[in-house]
Amino acid sequence: MNGLRHGLVSAVILAGTLLTAAAQPPPPGAVAVPIHSGNHPDFGRVVFDTPPQVGYRVTRVGDHVTVRFADTIKLGAPPVPPRNVLSIHANAAQAELIVAAGASVHDSRLA
Repeated sequence: MNGLRHGLVSAVILAGTLLTAAAQPPPPGAVAVPIHSGNHPDFGRVVFDTPPQVGYRVTRVGDHVTVRFADTIKLGAPPVPPRNVLSIHANAAQAELIVAAGASVHDSRLA
């Protein structure tokens, strides 16, 4: 699941989340990225609504998941949390999620 990815409109992390945005000013010219979440019958979803072609990297060590975007991104305010994630912290272009034990995490792009 490691690696830099480029795609169309949104980076999607499937699992769920509890989000807290950091109070750090964005770099000059940073793009604000709204974060959305939702619960579905078999999974929770976290969506980072990025512009087209924004690169990101997802890494997971145990139940700790890091989503790192290009430095020109400033993650937005937290949505209502979906399921399967215990916590998330957003700091400028990086989100740190703690997922529930045994939760699967999948990343993909939506057109």
